[in-house]
Amino acid sequence: MSGIKHWLSTWRAYDIANTLAAAFVGASLYARQQEQQLSSHADPFIDATNVTAKPMQQAMAEAWDADPGEMAAATFEFWLFVFAMGSSPIAWIVTYAFQSVTPATWAAFLPWVAVTFGSLFKGLSVIACAAFAGTYWFHGLLMLPLDLYATPDALKQLMVSKVQPNKRVDPHKLPKAVLNMVGNLVFVAFPIVTGLVYASLKTDHFLRVDEGLPSHKERCLCLASVHHSGFRLPWHFGPDEQPDFHDFHHQKFTCNYGHLGILDALHGTSKMYLDHCAKLAAAKQKGE
Repeated sequence: MSGIKHWLSTWRAYDIANTLAAAFVGASLYARQQEQQLSSHADPFIDATNVTAKPMQQAMAEAWDADPGEMAAATFEFWLFVFAMGSSPIAWIVTYAFQSVTPATWAAFLPWVAVTFGSLFKGLSVIACAAFAGTYWFHGLLMLPLDLYATPDALKQLMVSKVQPNKRVDPHKLPKAVLNMVGNLVFVAFPIVTGLVYASLKTDHFLRVDEGLPSHKERCLCLASVHHSGFRLPWHFGPDEQPDFHDFHHQKFTCNYGHLGILDALHGTSKMYLDHCAKLAAAKQKGE
């Protein structure tokens, strides 16, 4: 139970407020989408976006009565996206944009992909690979200046802590690292992503993307993510101990298997990490 106690102790007032805000935004967004969908089904000749909106409390109550499981999943999904991306301002924008995609939007998107790229498989493969590479490089380039130029004092002023403060990037090794990353993307990542797209389109064993938009329940089951940024940013979510939690997994492969840390706390596989944190805290206190 020490793992659970530790996880609960990481919650701050900011984290509680952030969770409540994410839950409210996720639930209200889902309620409005359901309201528009019901309006369009009631009269297909009426533009649902121009229908007078119901009071938010009423819209949320009706959405809950219609399908409580789906609304709960949508709410949890919004929070989990924000949580997994570090609760940054960009995370909120990306999550809101992602959650704003409706079944009608998705139904219009798939034909456009097929026409533009010649086939659904080609189009989704290109888009998936571009999204994968774009996210990878954009995130890495954002963090690179901190590794190259930021001094410990500068990081402290920015309220950013480096997971491995004694490790610095050697600029002379960057070209080789870039070539390795490009090789991994082209010869490893892209074939895997393309294979997943093919499996999704041609089999029933993966999340289908060529049919209706997956439900929020299905999407929640498919969400899995870990952080590898190497920096703890000021807006991080307290109970989300990434990237420290996952970084320790690379040091000791027999612990810290999960992303959220809850299951590791339940099964005791985070004990080694907790002992490590206790030793660091004791050493820091002794040094001060």
